[in-house]
Amino acid sequence: MSSTTAQLPILPPEVTDRILSFLLEDDDTMDYLQAVPELRSMVINYRRPTTEVSKIYNWMYGDIYTIEDFSRERLLLNYKPNLVESDVTSTCQILDSGVDLSGVKFKITVKPNNSNEQVRRVLENVDVYELVGLDRNVEVKSSLKHLEVTRWSSEFPSQLESLKISSFLPHLMPYIPQALKRLEITDPILHRHSLPTSIRELRIEEFYVAQLRVDLSYLDNLDVFEFKGNVERCKLKHLQDIQLPTTIKSLSLECTSLISLNGLEIFTNLEKLKVIDCPDLVLFFTPEYPSTLTHLEFSFKNCRQKLFERSRVVFQIPGRSPLDAVRFVYANGGFLLAVEDEFQPPPSLRTLILKNHQEIYFGPKLNLPNLQNLVVEKIYRLNCGRLMSGLSTCDELIRLTLKDSSIDCIDDVKLPKNLCHLDLSGNILSSIRNTNLKSLKQLGSMDLNNNRFVSSNNIDIPASLQSLSMSYNKPHIYNFSHTNLTKIDIELPESVSFKWKSFPTTLKYATILGDGHYIDQIPNTFQSLRKLFLYSWFRSLRFETLDFSHLANLYDLDVTRFHPDKSKLLRLPPSIVNARIMYGDKVLSPWPNLTSCKNLKILGLESAAYDEIDLDLLPQSLEKLCISAASALPTCGSLFRLTNLWFLDISQSLVEGIPLFFIDVPQLQVLMVNSCTIRANCADYINCPTIEMLSVGRGTLRYYEGRDAFITFVFGMIAKCPNLKRIFMSDEDAADPVFARFSDLVKPQLGYMNNPELWSR
Repeated sequence: MSSTTAQLPILPPEVTDRILSFLLEDDDTMDYLQAVPELRSMVINYRRPTTEVSKIYNWMYGDIYTIEDFSRERLLLNYKPNLVESDVTSTCQILDSGVDLSGVKFKITVKPNNSNEQVRRVLENVDVYELVGLDRNVEVKSSLKHLEVTRWSSEFPSQLESLKISSFLPHLMPYIPQALKRLEITDPILHRHSLPTSIRELRIEEFYVAQLRVDLSYLDNLDVFEFKGNVERCKLKHLQDIQLPTTIKSLSLECTSLISLNGLEIFTNLEKLKVIDCPDLVLFFTPEYPSTLTHLEFSFKNCRQKLFERSRVVFQIPGRSPLDAVRFVYANGGFLLAVEDEFQPPPSLRTLILKNHQEIYFGPKLNLPNLQNLVVEKIYRLNCGRLMSGLSTCDELIRLTLKDSSIDCIDDVKLPKNLCHLDLSGNILSSIRNTNLKSLKQLGSMDLNNNRFVSSNNIDIPASLQSLSMSYNKPHIYNFSHTNLTKIDIELPESVSFKWKSFPTTLKYATILGDGHYIDQIPNTFQSLRKLFLYSWFRSLRFETLDFSHLANLYDLDVTRFHPDKSKLLRLPPSIVNARIMYGDKVLSPWPNLTSCKNLKILGLESAAYDEIDLDLLPQSLEKLCISAASALPTCGSLFRLTNLWFLDISQSLVEGIPLFFIDVPQLQVLMVNSCTIRANCADYINCPTIEMLSVGRGTLRYYEGRDAFITFVFGMIAKCPNLKRIFMSDEDAADPVFARFSDLVKPQLGYMNNPELWSR
C-alpha cells in the first residue's frame, strides 16, 4: 500500500475536501483510506470532527474512544476534533494523562455523583463549549456557548447561544441572555412577551403543565419551533391554539392531542414539517400546503393512530381536492379513506417520510417532480404496485425506502429511473422480476435484508449496482458472477455449497455468514478484495488453506469460527493492516511468520493451539495484539522490540495462573488478563510500568477460589505501575472490602451502568 501511495501527487485542500465529502457515507472506502499510512491523519480528522471519549473500555461501541485511544491519536496522528463529548470524571482523567488539549472544545456532561472540585477543575482547565446537566451553582467562563441546567441561576454567560432549562417562570425572564439563539424549556408558564425576541430556535416540552394556548407570534426572528407534549394531558386541539410568526421555516409537533392542521397555509416560508405520535389527528389534510415545503413527515413511533375507535371516517394522507373526489373502503370493521388522484402535496417536496400507519392507499398520479427521498416504513398491507405507478413521474427521486411493510411482491412494476439507493429490507419478498431494475444506470446500492429470497435468479440486478445486502435470506441458489458488485453481505444456508466462482471478481468488500461450509482457496482473480469477513454462528467453517498472501490489496481480514483442513499455516499479504483469526476448534497449527506484514497494526489470534509461539516473528508495526484462549505451549522470543505495541490482551491464556511469556513492553498502556485462575506471583512476569488500564475479570463462580492469590496479584500490579488509572474486575471482586482503599482505581466490569457512584473519584 505504501509503495503505491508514495508517488501520489499532493492535491489542493479544496479538492481533497470534495473527494472526502463524496466518500464520507461509504464506510468501507473510508476505512480503506484510513489504513493508508500517508492518509491516516487526514482521514481521521475529516471523518471524526466530533468524538466521544470515555473512561469505559467497551469493544461494542466503536464510536466511543477510550482515553488511551484519544491520547495516542492526538499525539501521533495530530488528531484535532472540533468537539469532544465526555463526562466530568473522564475529562479529569484526560487531564491526568497530560495530553495536549489546546484548540479542542469540549461538551461536558455533569452527573450528580461528581464532586464540586471535579466540576471546577474541568471548567478551569478545558475549553468548555457546551455544558450539560449542571445541577449546582458554579462559575463558568463567559465564552460558554451552550448550557443545560436543572436549576436557575441569576447569572448566565454573556455569550451564551443556547439554553436548556426546566420550569420556566415569567419573573425569571431578565436573567436570560438577550442574545440567545436557541431555547429549550420544560413545563413553562408562558405569558405574552416573556421570551427574548432574539430566539431563532425554540423547543417546548410538556410533562405536567398543560398549555391551553401558546402565543409566540411576537418572536419575529423565530425560524424553528418544536413542541413535544403529553398525549394524556395535552389540551392543544387545533393548530390555531399555537400562535406562531408566519415566517417560521421548520415546525415539529410530537405527542399532541391535535385533531386538525387547518390553517397551515399561512406559514408561507415553511420548509420542514414533522408530525409524530399525534393519535387524535384524524384530518391530516389542509386546503393548501405552503408552496415552500420541502420536508414532510407523518409518523408514529410510540403509539398508533386511533383509527376505528370512533364512528367516523378518517384518513392518513393529506390532500387538497374536495371530499367528493375520494372513495371509501371498508377495512377491519371501520371505514378508511382511500386517497387516490387528489393526493397532491406541494410540488416543492423533496423528502416524504411516513412510518407506522394502519393502511395507506397511494394514488397513481403523484405530482412530486422534486421528490428526492421517500421513506415508507411499517405500513400495513402496502400496495407497492400502486405506489410505484404514482412514482413513475418522480424523475428526481434518488433514495427509496420501503421497509417492514409486508410487501410480498414487487414484480411487474416500474421504478423511478434515477434511483441511487433502494431499501426493501424487512418485507416478505421472494422475487423482483419483470421490472426496469436492470435499466437503472444510477442505482448503486440495494438493501434486501430480512426477506424470503431463495434464489439470486429472482432478482434483476443492474450492471451499475455496487453494493448488495442480503442477510437473513438464506438463498438456496446464488450466482452473482455476472454482476459488477464491489460489496456484498450475504448469509448462506447449510444446504448449499460455497463457491468463489459464484461471486464477481470485482468484489472489494465481502461479508459472508455460513454454517459449516467448506471454503476453498480464494482464486488469484480476486485481486480487488480489500476487506473480507467470514463468519459462522454454529458449526465451524472448514478452510482448504489459510493462505491469503496472494491478495495484494487485502487490508482487513476477519475469520471467525473455522477449522483448517489441509494447510494450517496462516499466510497474510504485506498490505494487511487488521487481522482477526478466531479458531473454532483447538487444532495444532504452526505459528505464522508475519515479519513481512510491515503495515499490520491490529492482530487477534483467538482460541488457537500452536506447536510453538515465536514472538520474534511478529512485525514491529504492531499496535494491538490479542492472543486469547490459547493452549499451553512452548514460547520463544520477546515483545520488547515491538516499540509500537500499546495494547495487549492475553485473556484466558494463562497457564496455571501465569502468562505464556514474559511481558516486557516498556510503552504498554492497556493490559487485559481476564482469567478464571491467577497465581499470586503473576505480576512477576509483567514488567510494564506505563500501564494505565488493567482488566482482570474473573468468573463469578471463582470468587472464593484463589481469592488470596488474586488480591496479591492486584496489589503487586498497583505497586509496579505508578501510571495505573483504572482496574476493571468482576462486580463481586470490585465489591470486596479489601479494595476499598483503592476505590479510585478499582471499577466493576458490568456494574458501572447501574452503580454510577462507584465511578466517583
